[in-house]
Formats: sequence, C-alpha cells, structure tokens
Amino acid sequence: MPLTTAAHRMRPRDSPEIAMEEWLNVFVLHQNRVQHGASAKNCLQERHLPAFMDLVIWGHEHECIPEPQALQAPDNTGESEKAYVIQPGSSVATALSEGEAKRKHIILLEMMQNQWRTIKLPLHTVRPFVWDTIQLSAAQPPIDPEDSAAITAHLERKVHSMIQQAMRDSPATQAAAATQAAGAAPVSQQQQQQQQQQQ
Repeated sequence: MPLTTAAHRMRPRDSPEIAMEEWLNVFVLHQNRVQHGASAKNCLQERHLPAFMDLVIWGHEHECIPEPQALQAPDNTGESEKAYVIQPGSSVATALSEGEAKRKHIILLEMMQNQWRTIKLPLHTVRPFVWDTIQLSAAQPPIDPEDSAAITAHLERKVHSMIQQAMRDSPATQAAAATQAAGAAPVSQQQQQQQQQQQ
C-alpha cells in the first residue's frame, strides 16, 4: 500500500503565537532509498514523501551523501516549499560496494526557527577502502587471455597501486601531512599516552 494512503501526515495548525509556515518540518527515516533487489517494494520512493517537509534525513543507506539534495518528485506538487534530503551514510565501510569507497562524514544540523543548515565534518579514522573495476580486454599493453601468469602480474600491479592510493587518500595520512606542512612534528600514539600520563 502506498505511503500516501497508508500514512496520515499532520502539520501543526496556525496559532496566534506561531504560524504554520514558521515551523521547521524534519522527517527522519531508516529505510532503503534505492531499490536493492528485483522487487520495487523493498524501498521507499521519494515521490511518496510529503512536499511540505523542509528536510528529510535518510538513514539505512551506507553511502554518505552529505550535501543537501532537492527531494525528487514530491507527491504534492501544489506546495510551494522546497524539500531537501541528506543521507549521512554509515560511519564505517560495512559492505564491498562502490558507495562505501566515498569519503565518510558526520553531519551537524543547525536549526533556528524555520531556517536550517548542515555542516559536514569528515571522519579521519575510517579504514581506507578503494573500489575500482579491472577490464582485462582494455589493459595496456594488451594481455593474452590465455596467459595466466601475465594476468596475475597485471592484477598484482593493480592491487599494489590501489593500496598506494588508499594510503595517499587516507584521512589520517592527509592529516599527518597537513601537520608536517604546518611545521609541527606528528605526535605518535605512544607520545600521546605519555602526555596524558604526565597530565
């Protein structure tokens, strides 16, 4: 049964103190945003969400999409308000999928009356994860598909390259490089423990 008929949506009524338009409408849900299987029933389609929402915070999906996006095809096109959605994603990589390889963030939501803004804060201690596709037919120089040794060597080079990329792109590595560029020596974990003990 569609959400439009299965759920009753209520808005605060106008009052002498606060007009209906002065409320900030935030909808938090934990559900599939995209179809993950053959059945379209295993996800909530954005067009079923009410257009009067100012912000939808979409949980459950692993990919981090911290920038607010316009809510697609709201079912109530008569509303003049614009609805936005943010998808914080998981804080760690929990599946071998392309979306998990993107930068992880937490999102700070600031609200004042009916105004809001988000601030994305990158996580620096996430285990690096790199996703790529290898197409042997496009390898340069060309590889004989019957030459297992050449295929193995090509894949090993690719894996080593991805490891180097993960090390370069790691937030922890970038933070250490920024510290060194600023002229301060990076503090090791052992040094941090010693400093805490002295305090």
